Amino acid sequence: MGRFENILKKSADKTDKEFISDISGISRLTDDEIKRIFPQRADQEKLLKLLAIVQDATDENEKMNKLKMNIEDLAGTALKLIKYVL
Repeated sequence: MGRFENILKKSADKTDKEFISDISGISRLTDDEIKRIFPQRADQEKLLKLLAIVQDATDENEKMNKLKMNIEDLAGTALKLIKYVL
């Protein structure tokens, strides 16, 4: 079973690296910054959701409404990001 566990771990690591790279491609954060600030996959997914809302082509009022609807889920992510920037 060890051989299969190694393959699974290797594939998961590769997927995680690609996901982080995709996020850094649409933000000003580097891969290393994302890994450091958002080490957990769930946090990285929330970051992507937050970035999608902010970078959406909709007007500011619609962005605000989307953020309000998701505030409980994204508040921690936003705070981590703001702390990093400051």
